[in-house]
Amino acid sequence: MRGPGFEPGLTPRKGVVGEIGAGEISFVQSIKNEELKQLAEEFLSRYKNKETRRGFEGPIRTLLKELNGQDLDRSFMISFRDKWRYEPYGETLFKKLKVFFNWLKEKKPELAAEIEDWRNMLKWEGKKKKQLFSEMTKDVKWLQNVIDKILSLKIKKEKLNDTFAKLRFLTAVVLQATTGMRPFELKKLTWKHLEDFEDRAYFILPHEISKTPFDRVQPLTDEAKWLLKELRAAWNRHAKKLQLKGDVIFPYKESRKVIDLLKKEGVDFTQEDLRDFATTMSTNILGVPPALEAAIAGHQTDKWKLELESYIHMHPKDLAAEYLKFWNNVKILTDRQKKHVEKIKENF
Repeated sequence: MRGPGFEPGLTPRKGVVGEIGAGEISFVQSIKNEELKQLAEEFLSRYKNKETRRGFEGPIRTLLKELNGQDLDRSFMISFRDKWRYEPYGETLFKKLKVFFNWLKEKKPELAAEIEDWRNMLKWEGKKKKQLFSEMTKDVKWLQNVIDKILSLKIKKEKLNDTFAKLRFLTAVVLQATTGMRPFELKKLTWKHLEDFEDRAYFILPHEISKTPFDRVQPLTDEAKWLLKELRAAWNRHAKKLQLKGDVIFPYKESRKVIDLLKKEGVDFTQEDLRDFATTMSTNILGVPPALEAAIAGHQTDKWKLELESYIHMHPKDLAAEYLKFWNNVKILTDRQKKHVEKIKENF
């Protein structure tokens, strides 16, 4: 048995092999409707002040009403977000539900990562006045506009630190945009996970730092591999000057700083947008089979079980090649942006 989680030395979580063999593995992370109702009542009972309680009752009632008896999962949250993110009531609705979801993470620690994913979707956009693009479609042009802004930022005072920070964030952007990695997976990635990436077109994302029940193959496009090589070279050469500590490649604190700087420039951008971009590009534009995209990005879905299982059983090299057939002709960076990166390299 080969594939993500089945390569020698890389094994799936205990019990997963049996579940896959029996065709019983579930790729859906959800909260049952009845349990959600009970949890909602428990959450509301914490507020003795009637006005405070009433402030939460309306949004939670709206959520339950739109669920209409179905379980709470990622698919529902996407449609729920899309319905309310431009509506006036969406501002209050999302604000209150974020508090509820924070509490849910404490009550359902086994689903904490999934609930955090749902919470991060609740971004109200009704009052957006300033935006970088006339169209918000998450296509290559959208991403190139974001990259232009990244390259124009002043992230650090010292020139060496600033150029390294840009190269690091740009590498993260291209890597996440082409694989659909979750932000919390990216921030746990270390050079050990990418060992020998120069010699192959993929690396293995262990299930320990993800939430899928198997190790995932993460294909590397030519651009992603090039950027990773340049980042690794700069890291090795200037680790002492840059005061690089530990082995984490894309620390959350620094990524958050760049995102905050982008926001000051009027760019409403988050790392969650890159996962959405990868999905949109793969399935809607490039024609990547949905099950193949789900195997790479680790989407929790009960659709395409047989197809998904066939991908999981593929050898990592073959699975990466299958995905890259669609992606390797996609050029994220413009020629001008590549030249900018080349100039950045000169500082190292």
